[in-house]
Amino acid sequence: MTKGITLQELDSSAIVNLIPYLGTTSNNGDAYSITTSVPIDVNQKFTIKFNAVSSTAPTLKINEGTSRPIKKANGNNAKLYASVYTLFWDGSAFILQGEGGDIQVVQGLGDDNLKGTIANLPFEPVILLILASPNVYAWSDGIYAAAQSFGHLFAFKASENDVISNDIMVSLNFNHNDYSDAVRFRSVTFGPNYINYEFSKSNPGGHYYYVLGT
Repeated sequence: MTKGITLQELDSSAIVNLIPYLGTTSNNGDAYSITTSVPIDVNQKFTIKFNAVSSTAPTLKINEGTSRPIKKANGNNAKLYASVYTLFWDGSAFILQGEGGDIQVVQGLGDDNLKGTIANLPFEPVILLILASPNVYAWSDGIYAAAQSFGHLFAFKASENDVISNDIMVSLNFNHNDYSDAVRFRSVTFGPNYINYEFSKSNPGGHYYYVLGT
């Protein structure tokens, strides 16, 4: 019969050995390396301190092993800072465990077509924000900027299968007006590095978009 371990027997040294700390890396650009006496097996977690910020596609070499890529859980290249991370070695890559979820933003200018695609994003998108180009009107009592009937729209990916979207009517003037012909999202599809979207009607004057992801 196998003997279990008690809480009293699970001392601090045993806890450290469950997820060992390897130390601090050295680097040549995005190629990181470390020398350690701790053996790392496939399907094992460990913590490590990276000595420098990564640029594009970081790799890690442990002792005299082969350099392997460091990835986020979604398969994208990790973005590392000079900090401590927990990695999981799956036999082909080192996978970040919880850290490294820094928010990245891409912004651009869309056209006035009914459908649009934002492609070749450097991350997995989870939020889309559409800002309509505002119109400017001069009235007798002043000059006001108004989003008029095209408001601001946002959509975010709630899970692997769900997309939640909403419409935010914005009139940037002192007399709020709600417009019945406001543009809405008809559909939004979040891909691994792209977004497809369709409006309920075209948006004269184009629009600005912001995409957020990790």
